[in-house]
Amino acid sequence: MFRKFTLLILLVFPFFLNGQTPVAESVDVIYKNQFGGGIMLATTGVGAEGFYGFQKQKKTTWLISLAIGNLKSEKQSKIYNNNYKDARGYYFGKINSLFYLNASFGASHLLYESKRFQGVEISGVWSAGLNLAYLKPIYLLIREPYIGGQGYEEPVNVRYDPEIHYQENIYGKSTFLTGIKEGKFTSGLQLKAGVLFNLSKFDQSIRAIEIGAKIDYFFKPVDLMYASPSKSLFNALYAKFLIGTKRT
Repeated sequence: MFRKFTLLILLVFPFFLNGQTPVAESVDVIYKNQFGGGIMLATTGVGAEGFYGFQKQKKTTWLISLAIGNLKSEKQSKIYNNNYKDARGYYFGKINSLFYLNASFGASHLLYESKRFQGVEISGVWSAGLNLAYLKPIYLLIREPYIGGQGYEEPVNVRYDPEIHYQENIYGKSTFLTGIKEGKFTSGLQLKAGVLFNLSKFDQSIRAIEIGAKIDYFFKPVDLMYASPSKSLFNALYAKFLIGTKRT
């Protein structure tokens, strides 16, 4: 997972870096407001966010963000049932999916200011916030053998229980909405810290990559994988790809 995470950053980085050649000296300007959004790729899942920033001092921007995402176990592995040519993939042993809505407050502190337009601006960033999460049970399509005959019944949606559902009977994962009403809510905290590289060609725009680490903590332990201990704490490395604009 870490290798895939690193490879993706290396593939996307040149796109953000394109055109970063110095052309003119920048002017000292305080941009009082900024807006934007982007996607996050982490070793424990993916997400998307929008943010608003306000600046009172030149080197510090206060940030408010709203994000959605998912958390997954590092143990999950996707498999297929080779008994069926058109089988759907599913995660062996995964009994619940976890999705969250996060509201956070934080700040960006300027570490290196580009003295030219089209330069690279480097900032240290941090945030802390609340998670409202939903734990959704996993449903699979199960094909049971005919009673007293050969062959199998048509697949039916069944809540996944690895103790009674064997791999040879699993056709694949059910649709996302199956079992959506049977989940439960939980809550927790999220902490993030990282380094942001604003690679925009223009001083008033944001075209940035943020790399760092995050912690998601839930007040009640959650179960994602069968026969694995319940977890309250999820640690991850992440990369964000952000675009936005600054206003005076």
